Amino acid sequence: MQTPTPISFGKWMSIALAVYSVGLSIVLGFLGLALNLSARSLILPYGMLLYSLLALAAFLYWARTAYERPKACALRLASAIFFSLLLFLLALAYSVVRVGLLPLRSILYYFAPCILPGSALTSLLVYVLARRRLETANLG
Repeated sequence: MQTPTPISFGKWMSIALAVYSVGLSIVLGFLGLALNLSARSLILPYGMLLYSLLALAAFLYWARTAYERPKACALRLASAIFFSLLLFLLALAYSVVRVGLLPLRSILYYFAPCILPGSALTSLLVYVLARRRLETANLG
């Protein structure tokens, strides 16, 4: 059975910070250019979205520590996905309203009701798939 390569939490988070900050800068830069948004208006959305992605990285590191125990690892991974997705979608909804791309009413009526059920469904799917994959890997 192949186990993950040991890596320190600091190195894990440093890599995540570098990758997520560059990737998010590129995405928000193109979005700002396409929608004619000022860089100043994108600072708060950038910070909120980057924070949610760094929370995801920390949760994934936590889930990764239980790799040898399939049930615990799958449960940790599912909860990591649930809370990170919830945080990311809330940050995205706030950012879209703050920048002025959509009115608050549209977010409340169309987007907000899907956040919690969508996060729960996604985490359930991740749990089932991860558990199956990890149990298969431990057998093989």
